Amino acid sequence: MPRSVSRPSVSTRPASVAARRLDAVLALALISRAHGHATGRVRILDAGGRSGEIGAGEIRVGEVLLPADPDTPVDQVRAALAPRPCVAAPLQEPAPRQIGEGCVLIDGGAAPPADAAVVMRIDPAGRPQLTCPDPDLADAAALNRQLHQVMADLAAARRHRTALRLADLSLLDGPARAQVLAAAAGVTRPWPRDAALGRLMERAAATYGAAPALIFSDRVLSHAGLEAASRRVAAGLMRHCLPPGAAIGVFSARSAAAVIAIAGIVRAGCVYVPLDPDLPDQRLKVIADLAGLGAVITGPAADGRPAVMAGRAAALTARVLPLAALEETPAPEVLPDPGTGGGDVAEILFTSGSTGVPKGVALTHRGIARLVTAHDMAGFAPGRRIAQTATLAFDIATLEIWGTLITGATLIGVPKPVLLDAAAFRAHAARHRIDTMVIATSLLHGLAAQDPGAFTGIRAIHAGGEPPDPVLFRRVLAESGPEILNNGYGPTETGVFATMEPVVPAGDPAAPVASGRPIGATTVHVLDDRLQPVPDGVAGEIWIGGDGVARGYVGDDVRTRAAFHPDPFSDDPEARLYRTGDRGIRMASGTIRVTGRIDGQLKIRGYRIEPEEVQAALSGAPGISRVLVGAWEVAPGDRRLAAWVETGPSPSEPPRALAARLRAWLTTRLPDWMIPAWFVPVPAFTLTVNGKIDRRRLPAPDAGLILAEQAWAAAIPIEAGTLGRVVGLFREVLRNPLFTADDGFLEAGGNSLLAARLQTAIGRAFGTAPPIALLQTPQTARVTAAWLAAAAWAGDAPQATTTAATDFETVRI
Repeated sequence: MPRSVSRPSVSTRPASVAARRLDAVLALALISRAHGHATGRVRILDAGGRSGEIGAGEIRVGEVLLPADPDTPVDQVRAALAPRPCVAAPLQEPAPRQIGEGCVLIDGGAAPPADAAVVMRIDPAGRPQLTCPDPDLADAAALNRQLHQVMADLAAARRHRTALRLADLSLLDGPARAQVLAAAAGVTRPWPRDAALGRLMERAAATYGAAPALIFSDRVLSHAGLEAASRRVAAGLMRHCLPPGAAIGVFSARSAAAVIAIAGIVRAGCVYVPLDPDLPDQRLKVIADLAGLGAVITGPAADGRPAVMAGRAAALTARVLPLAALEETPAPEVLPDPGTGGGDVAEILFTSGSTGVPKGVALTHRGIARLVTAHDMAGFAPGRRIAQTATLAFDIATLEIWGTLITGATLIGVPKPVLLDAAAFRAHAARHRIDTMVIATSLLHGLAAQDPGAFTGIRAIHAGGEPPDPVLFRRVLAESGPEILNNGYGPTETGVFATMEPVVPAGDPAAPVASGRPIGATTVHVLDDRLQPVPDGVAGEIWIGGDGVARGYVGDDVRTRAAFHPDPFSDDPEARLYRTGDRGIRMASGTIRVTGRIDGQLKIRGYRIEPEEVQAALSGAPGISRVLVGAWEVAPGDRRLAAWVETGPSPSEPPRALAARLRAWLTTRLPDWMIPAWFVPVPAFTLTVNGKIDRRRLPAPDAGLILAEQAWAAAIPIEAGTLGRVVGLFREVLRNPLFTADDGFLEAGGNSLLAARLQTAIGRAFGTAPPIALLQTPQTARVTAAWLAAAAWAGDAPQATTTAATDFETVRI
């Protein structure tokens, strides 16, 4: 129950002491908010440990709530602390989880409450001192420096009669600010900053010419052979009068041919634009127009239909150049110098855009080269054997390819089916002696869930693309035994990776894995709303600088200006910072920990997705008036894209028909990784008081689908026997209760990673499992059940793995 508190007595302390006490309370509130509590809440206890007014009367006891507006005058906040009658209720709250919870000021000798994360005591002279009951939670020395810095600013303003706002108060003094800025820079070793990638590749070929450079199913080449092949491609481009700086598409499946095309384009001084054959034609056309392609080089078709590839390429540009024809071009021993330098653009990669249009990120030569020349990237060295796992349009492929070509290592192709099956991958890696790989976190999760020992023999693993599952990562560390397993972080706009952190064993396997420290030639800042550095342990927005920062977005000055800003911490007038939109904290150890997003951008299966782009595409479908796209986490580490569609109280079609129609609509417009796994009908969105969709009231996708189907009084088919068990496994993995024996796995929201998970589930249930390719056919469940019946009848299950490890090194072209 609230209780009354008597009026304070008149203070007999000197005014300076009273002022210092007020300053101390204000500083503590500011520290509280900076370290995680949005309101800057401070509890003030009297000498007896009670919430009430301090008898001396300089400050009001109970709670101090710092105003949210950073422009609030400090004098106004002081007035709020003035003595007055107040009523204080006992605080009954859960134990604190961060510094901002449970900040307490004690006047006198009372013992701090058990939930106090930070305690400040003020002596009779008005001198404050901070202590931290839990030393693992906060660094008391650092907090005291922050406290005294704020108090020094307040005292100076009082002496000089300067009006201050809350935003003018800094937690960092000069030395602390210098220390924070020093921690933002990665350790950089001497490196050829101004050299173009083509020149670096030529040097590697001259030194390691006989060593294998590419080992793929279509071709095996030494570094000298790759140099000669790419020189002919470059000469062919020059003969077609394509000038340095021209954007040239690479329309090819993952292959040695694609690498040759990329190397030839760069050596001609041109810019390569990866074009994924799996993308719908409409999106490829948008990318081609935005990039201003001067030509498209066509390579092998993943489906074995080169004529189809050529026809699709012809729709993108008037100039289609088959790689085979370019390689027949006579070339001089030494190419003419195209005049390309480290600051020129080498590659344009397209990512999802919040305006409904993809963004073309222009990566420079030095931004790519720094990954393995300015930074000691484990495993990228002469003689090392590196797996090529990423599609060419994914930024990880940039590191895989150029990290190999400029260091004298060997790049080994890994077929996509092999990447989905842990046993096949383990055999393939052993056969080809793969010892280094860069891998999307989602792919590592998928393989590790099947077999944490799948990476045995691989000495260096660099994973990135989304937050890691600490338990799975540490199981890989324990059971595969790599020398190093790195967790990396970095948007495409900053050149693949900006930070890296080695994963280490922990007493608690679920202990979070940090995003790491800045790599060479890279700076990573955690800044406040005024773009000023914040102390260690204080959350802010992550801004990335250094030589990895892209030139901007091709043909989009507006979005470039919004995301790329002049770097106020660099002596280079050309230096810029990229605004990531990620919230993060720099720990006292110097590592960065990403804590979330400031906006609604998503990371799913390693791909960056702007929900607004998917919403814009869906809004164009007939009969769709309102839609919301977001991520739904099925289980830790398993996030999938969902779309909630407002249908009105009397929808015109059942949920299964709606999903099929919308999926077909999106398939011609967006890549498969941007197509939601679920389309959940909602009669009407619940709105907040501000008129926005209340995301907290959205139904879970699986529950929402059942409710919508029941509204149609539709019976969900129930199958018996083996077919029934198989359908049940499909529903469980897809989290789609409406899946039937006649549905297709991909059409019901499946993808390659879920197919691998489904194969594992079937194997556990039946003792054998069909190849993954079979799981992606129409009427998947019926076909799977028939396969299992045949296996049982034969008494010997057919081979369940996806693809046998391929001995590429027997292929010599």
